Amino acid sequence: MSHPHESTGPSRCGCFQNDDSVLQPGIEAARGVQRLFLPFVATLWLGLLLGVSFLATPVKFEAASLALPVALEVGRVTFALLAKVEWLFSAAIVVAVLLSPPPRLLRWSCSGALMLFLLVQALWLLPALDARVADILAGGAVAPTNHHLFYVGAELSKALALLALSAEALWSLSGGNADRDRHAPASVAALSSDSAAFRIQGN
Repeated sequence: MSHPHESTGPSRCGCFQNDDSVLQPGIEAARGVQRLFLPFVATLWLGLLLGVSFLATPVKFEAASLALPVALEVGRVTFALLAKVEWLFSAAIVVAVLLSPPPRLLRWSCSGALMLFLLVQALWLLPALDARVADILAGGAVAPTNHHLFYVGAELSKALALLALSAEALWSLSGGNADRDRHAPASVAALSSDSAAFRIQGN
């Protein structure tokens, strides 16, 4: 004669299994968002950088009706705002790298390079270019310098770092999915054996 409490065993196992089945999709969704955060932020920053520095700015000087002083003033305001937005992006990149799965060596290298170029622009290039624009707007004579070329080089370097960061994160993401798919049959078999063991114990 079976004990009255023995009938509750299968129901408890069923409850645990139902809880796991409910929580698992949410856990997988959270992990997916975590893995996609880094390539999303890096790609978004790259698109902004290319759009402002390599498209909108050169095209602006092609407008015949736009006077040079006006174009320079617009450019100064635009790049000042872009620099502030890029610091926000850099903070998001650091958080994204911390949340990303290992290995992180290339990601930290690209992030460090981005920070370095932002510092060079903020502490040296942008102040020098702003002073040059102020002299031009005031009607003064300015001597030729290489600050603009250095700034373009820094922008190109940031674009390459962001491209490498995005590509590596996406490659790591696809590699992680492949590993997960390879281990999926074993995981399913393990879950099936566990379920069978629970049913045997319940009986």
